[in-house]
Amino acid sequence: MVVQYGSEDGKLVREGKDEHRHGEDVRGEIRSIASQPQRAAAALVEWSIAHPDGNLPARQQIQTRKQYTRSARVEDKIVEVLGYVQSVKERGATEPWHCRVLEVDESAGIFCYTTDFYVSLLVEHWETLMEHGLRLACDGTHDISNSRIKLIAVGWLAQHVPRQSIETTFVLLGFALAPSENHVAVRLLLDSLDAHVREHLGDGLRKASVAHIDGGPALVKAFVDFFGQDFQLVRSLEHVKRNIREQGVKKLTQSSWWTSTKRWVSKSAFIRNNYVFDRYWHHCFQLLENAGEANFVAYLQTEHFQKDAGVWTAAWRAAILDPGYGSYSLNAVDSFWKLLDQYVPEEKTLPLRQVMERYEHTGRVFQNDGKWSALSVEPSTLVTAAMVGEASAELSPRLDWKDDKQVGRMSSKTLERMLGQEATLMLEFNTGQENATKVFCKYGPSDYNAVEMEALFELERSTSSATVDAALQKIGALDADGFHPRRVSATYEKFTALYEEEGQLLESHRDFWQRGVTEH
Repeated sequence: MVVQYGSEDGKLVREGKDEHRHGEDVRGEIRSIASQPQRAAAALVEWSIAHPDGNLPARQQIQTRKQYTRSARVEDKIVEVLGYVQSVKERGATEPWHCRVLEVDESAGIFCYTTDFYVSLLVEHWETLMEHGLRLACDGTHDISNSRIKLIAVGWLAQHVPRQSIETTFVLLGFALAPSENHVAVRLLLDSLDAHVREHLGDGLRKASVAHIDGGPALVKAFVDFFGQDFQLVRSLEHVKRNIREQGVKKLTQSSWWTSTKRWVSKSAFIRNNYVFDRYWHHCFQLLENAGEANFVAYLQTEHFQKDAGVWTAAWRAAILDPGYGSYSLNAVDSFWKLLDQYVPEEKTLPLRQVMERYEHTGRVFQNDGKWSALSVEPSTLVTAAMVGEASAELSPRLDWKDDKQVGRMSSKTLERMLGQEATLMLEFNTGQENATKVFCKYGPSDYNAVEMEALFELERSTSSATVDAALQKIGALDADGFHPRRVSATYEKFTALYEEEGQLLESHRDFWQRGVTEH
C-alpha cells in the first residue's frame, strides 16, 4: 500500500489516493466539504447550492477524504456536562418540555434530569400501572455529541396500536448524562427519579414489578442495589443473541454452531414449563459437547443461564412474562433511540449544548403531537381487526415445518365458525379436573395430529424431567440418534395449549391470542 502525504499550513497531512494531483485550491474545497457532518452526497449538494459557479468535486473524492477525516472531540466530557448543567439551572424549567435538574455529581460529571411532560405521563397512568404492573426499561448504550457522552434512559413500557399490529412502546421518564455507562450514574438516576416521582405521587419507582435491561454489568449492579436481590430483572433477548454472536462465537471451533444456538435461544425463550426449558437445554448442551464445543457450553452456562433448584433457567425467558412484555420488549428502547435520530440526526457531531437544545424541542414536538396519548398497560386487552376477522389475516413467521413458508393465521371469527362446524381443531385433556387443558391447531384442521397434541399437553403440564423426556420421545425429538430441537419447535408452532393456573388463563405460546404483538 502506498501512503501519500502533502503539506497544509506547514503541517503534514495524509492524502487520499490521487488527491495530490489536484491543485491546492481544489484540495482545500474537498477537505472543506468532507469536514461537514453530513454524508458526502448531502455535503456536496449543500456546497453546490452555496457555490453554483464553483468547480464541483466528485462525490467519490469527498467520500475518500472523509475516510481520513476524524471529527474533532473538542469537548472535555465532564467540563461540558457541568457547563450545560449550569446553563439549565440559570434558565430554570419554565416550560413542560424544559430539562429539570434532578441530581448532579460534579466530580464524576453526571447529570440526571427529566421534564414535567415526561413525569406527567407517569402520573396520568399511575393508578392503572399499580393495578396491572409498572414495567421499567433502561438502556445505557447511546452516545451523543462529538465527545461521545453516554445518554442513559429510564422509562416504562406500555402497548399501543400505531398500525395494524399491537406494539410495545417505551415511555420516557428521565435521562442521565455521564462520561461512560457506569453503575454510579444509573444508581444516581434511579435514586433521583424515585425522589422526584414521590413528590408527585407519594410512591416511587420501587413499586415496579419488573425491569427490562440490556444486561450490562453497570445496569445490573445499579438495579440490584436499588431494588434488591429478589427483584425481577429481564435481560433483553436481542442483546443476549448479540452478545453470543460477538463473544460466544470466539469459543467455537465450528462457527456454524452459532446459527443453531441462535435458533435454540429464540425458540426456547417462549417455552413456559420450567422442566421443558431445562430438558431442552440439557439436551442442547449435550449436542454441543458431543461436537467438541465444551468451551462454548461453559461460556453459555456461565454468562446466559443459571440453575434454580437444580433446573436450568435464564433471565431472558419471555414465556413467564405477561403477554406483550416479553424479553424482546427492550427493542422498544432501541426504536426510541432511532426516533430521536430522526429528530436530531446530528446528535453525534454537534457540541453537547446544541444536542441537548434539540432534544428539549423534540420533547416539545412529542407533546404537541400527542405522542403516548393512546396507551394501554393491561396485558391481553388490545385487539386488531385481523385478530377478530374484520381484516385480512396476518401471516405467521417463516415456519420450519412448512418448508420455510408463511401461513395465514386464523382469526377468532374463523376459529369460532370452525368449532361450530365441529372441525377437528381441538383436543381436550383432563376435562372437569383442575388441570384441564385444551390443545388447538393454530393454522387449521390440516395440522390435526392427536399424538403430537397429546405430547404438547404432557409437555406443558409436566412436573418432572422424566415426563418431559417421555413426551419428547413421543414427537420424535429424542431418540437413539440424539436430540432434534426442530421437532420441538414444530410442535409448539403447530399447536397451542390453553389452561388455567392460579386464576390465570395461560398458553403454551402467547402468540395465539396476542399474535399482533411485535415480538411474536
